[in-house]
Amino acid sequence: MSEGRDKKINFRVPIFGFRISIFGFSLFAINALLFAAPALAVAPDPPSCTAEDRGIVSFSCPGTPTGNICGAAPNYYCAAYGSEPVCGANQQYDCNSCACTCKSGYINCSGTCQTPKPNTCSVGQTFDPCTGTCSGYAYALVGTPLLSTPQSGHMNIGGDIKFAGDLLAAAGKAIRVDSAANTSFNFGNWGGGGFTLGVVGTVTAQQLCLPGAAPTGGCITTWPSGGGGGGAGTVTSITAGLGLTASPADPITGAGTLNIGAGTGITVAADSISINPAFTGLTGYVKKIGDTMTGSLVISGGASDLSVGRSGAFGGYSPDSVWKITTPNAYFGDGVKGTIIGAGGGQNAGDITTDGVLTIKQEFKLIPGAAAGLVLTSRDSSGFGVWMSGYCANGGFDHITASSYKGAEVGGYNGANSKCGADRYICTPDEIVSTVGCYPTSLPASGNAWVANGGPGYTSPASNDCIGWSSSADTSYGDFWKFNGTVGGSAYATSCSQSLPIACCK
Repeated sequence: MSEGRDKKINFRVPIFGFRISIFGFSLFAINALLFAAPALAVAPDPPSCTAEDRGIVSFSCPGTPTGNICGAAPNYYCAAYGSEPVCGANQQYDCNSCACTCKSGYINCSGTCQTPKPNTCSVGQTFDPCTGTCSGYAYALVGTPLLSTPQSGHMNIGGDIKFAGDLLAAAGKAIRVDSAANTSFNFGNWGGGGFTLGVVGTVTAQQLCLPGAAPTGGCITTWPSGGGGGGAGTVTSITAGLGLTASPADPITGAGTLNIGAGTGITVAADSISINPAFTGLTGYVKKIGDTMTGSLVISGGASDLSVGRSGAFGGYSPDSVWKITTPNAYFGDGVKGTIIGAGGGQNAGDITTDGVLTIKQEFKLIPGAAAGLVLTSRDSSGFGVWMSGYCANGGFDHITASSYKGAEVGGYNGANSKCGADRYICTPDEIVSTVGCYPTSLPASGNAWVANGGPGYTSPASNDCIGWSSSADTSYGDFWKFNGTVGGSAYATSCSQSLPIACCK
């Protein structure tokens, strides 16, 4: 037989579940048979790489040194080694390469199969899954709103950076220039317009420099101290609007004379300033706090002011040629009791509150609403007064008691008043009538209530307030008012055995 016919070819037909061994057939006939059959399913992960275990019928190896078939169709080839290599940890033998490869879920890192490291790189960087390291440069991310988690890394830009919004930095960080030599860090407007540097907070610097040279320019590292850095000499003039100024922390010290006029002036001592009395421009002078002033203090001119620069100060002005106190409030007293004029202590501008007695030696005048014949009375529980006619200033209707009473249950006139409440009493018909004329909207829309009429309206039988609200007999009579809203209503007499509420006035 020829070499091809001496070979033994084994193949499986999984559909029928048996193995067929064929001797003496040519390879061409076997190929024709196989290609005429339906496609065969290949089992995954064969136990070896032989033609039988891989289900290959179109290629074979001689079995010397091994029968393993390497590669994938149609590029099969025979393995050159004598036996399959022994795979290491996390490896498996691969028939396509006839070599050990990493199992699923593992990667080859310099010949060792391991699980890949987690990727923590920023966008744009290259990730090494074997070491977990990142290389290259990341992209600067943008978005709205501001990213809550900062990106780590550095930026090195040789050109301009333009911002349409604010430049934000974390606390304790700086905008800096790193140079071993002296250098400048400039802020300004290169567009030709003006420039103002606004600082919210404190400016801290090693030195402060102004354009030019001393004494109007140059750099200083400490503030000049009073007396030592100001130099010596004579002040010959002061520019209008500037004057002589000093701060409490750095006062003007020393002694001398500031001349005003010819031969007269203001004497400046170590701790005081005094005005020469010979200066005819003043009729007197005021010295430091605690000193006694002799003479008079005269403020002349229609628009002159006198003011004291502290909280609660007072000042004078005269738009109508009358000197007035313009402080928000003024207090007169001994610190325990006194009088407050103006806003303060829960009162408004123009109010007067006193802890003592307000004595008026002539007339008392309340302008709003005043007219001849009116009476000043309390408007409400706030205590404000109001002008009213004498008729309306009398007592008026207030309310009706929630409970009803027979004549004797009222308990006399005192009992009626106590049932009406504090500072209230049982109404008379006259008071109901005056309420109709002065406060008609305060009257109930309907209902009946006892009123006190005093003496009997007629004598047979006598209607005498149920004998002073002491009788509930059918033969005793009292008066009641039948309410009818703003119309007023009308009065009637009824038996004291009736149970009615009480009409109360104030």
